[in-house]
Amino acid sequence: MAKDQQQRKEEETKNLIQFTESNSLWVENINIDLYLSQGAEQKVYLKDGLTVFKLNDAIYYASWFDYFHNLLLNNLFFPDTAYQLLGFYKDLDVLYAVVEQPFVKANEKTDLNIVK
Repeated sequence: MAKDQQQRKEEETKNLIQFTESNSLWVENINIDLYLSQGAEQKVYLKDGLTVFKLNDAIYYASWFDYFHNLLLNNLFFPDTAYQLLGFYKDLDVLYAVVEQPFVKANEKTDLNIVK
């Protein structure tokens, strides 16, 4: 079953690349020198003092379709930090979705018990 999902995801990726090329959706204005951090899922780059770019290769999702649903759900439940899908970025044959999000500077440590 996992092999079938991987094959479907590879096909989705090919289709996304074609769609991106056909619609000029490549994001090329990411300054990799402004790298901030990386979590399990995303690479984060400072865009300016107000927003960040986040690159996600959907590695933790069974499909790109699932990733896009996750973006919609995030925006529904957390509108203050909503993502805006800008397009796609390709590096070393890896496709990344590029989202923009407000830059939130932490002023205190996060209490994970409250988050849970």
